[in-house]
Amino acid sequence: MFNPNKLKAEMLIKGETCDTLAKALNINKSTLSRKMNNKSEWTLSEIQVFCELFGAEKTTEIFLL
Repeated sequence: MFNPNKLKAEMLIKGETCDTLAKALNINKSTLSRKMNNKSEWTLSEIQVFCELFGAEKTTEIFLL
């Protein structure tokens, strides 16, 4: 289960913005917004990129708990 609050908190801690995350995921900001608000599903490749940016432990906390 995806936890958007943990994602937003981790982005603040790392100093990431929606712009930089969207660019890293190769999606536009509106698509990222839908994903962050649980209106669209995350793909495995997007989660893998997220893992590279934030680490496996944080990815597990955000996407699986």
